[in-house]
Amino acid sequence: MGQLLLVDDAGLAEPGSALLQRLQDAPELVAVTDGMAGVERFTQLVARGTPPLLVVVDEVLPRIAGRNVLRAIRAVERAFGLQPTAALLYASAPADESMKAFLSEVGRAVHLVRPADQPIQEQARRFVLASRKLLSQVRG
Repeated sequence: MGQLLLVDDAGLAEPGSALLQRLQDAPELVAVTDGMAGVERFTQLVARGTPPLLVVVDEVLPRIAGRNVLRAIRAVERAFGLQPTAALLYASAPADESMKAFLSEVGRAVHLVRPADQPIQEQARRFVLASRKLLSQVRG
């Protein structure tokens, strides 16, 4: 089963959780609404010996921006001697050269466009579809 850590302040948790539960072998959704809480929750999960299978991070977050959340998560993984967790960075713009360089820097991360004018239900559907695809790769 495992867990999916969602770091998002735009309201994806509720509709995303409902959609995730429809999936076979759905991961437990652990959701927080700001970057600092995301790093703290990830650290807690790792310290308990239950790192999430996937981390989904919004690029624009309160307290710590999404890119820095992923950098901090990678530092926690190195400190615990873990391989990088699969990550999905949700951003409002297509991946430019800066984003591609960042994804290469942090490794094992992909980018998904989150259109700002899209209803939250559709954003949640896109997040769940992308998460399902990544989880199937992680689980083999």
